[in-house]
Amino acid sequence: MKKVYFISGLGADKRIFSNLDLSFCEPVFINWIKPFQKESLENYAYRLSEQIPEINPTIVGMSFGGMLLTEMAKNNPGIKGILISSNKTSIEFPFYWRIAKYFPIYKWVPASLSKNTALIIPQTRFFRPEQY
Repeated sequence: MKKVYFISGLGADKRIFSNLDLSFCEPVFINWIKPFQKESLENYAYRLSEQIPEINPTIVGMSFGGMLLTEMAKNNPGIKGILISSNKTSIEFPFYWRIAKYFPIYKWVPASLSKNTALIIPQTRFFRPEQY
């Protein structure tokens, strides 16, 4: 059975894939590692890829995990990638997400809150289920 590697999005873990039928493969869930201060996305993706021993792996990336997958594929063209709810580049982000870089309100919100956002803000403009 072929191994397929899964990278969840920020604020999520392997449970995000729990409703998928993965009986066709041997799923391997990539664990997040602590980023270095001011580390580039490219370097972080490289370090994360060290958890994948195969030369030409199949990787599924969800949201931010998809962006990391894209960075990994730049260094390894043999990667077979599947993006779920993700952008290939930062240019594809909506305007309101791109300006968050200049107004880092997200830094004031505890990380534990990000896993429960839907409970707190159930039907806001940014978190509607039909967007996903």
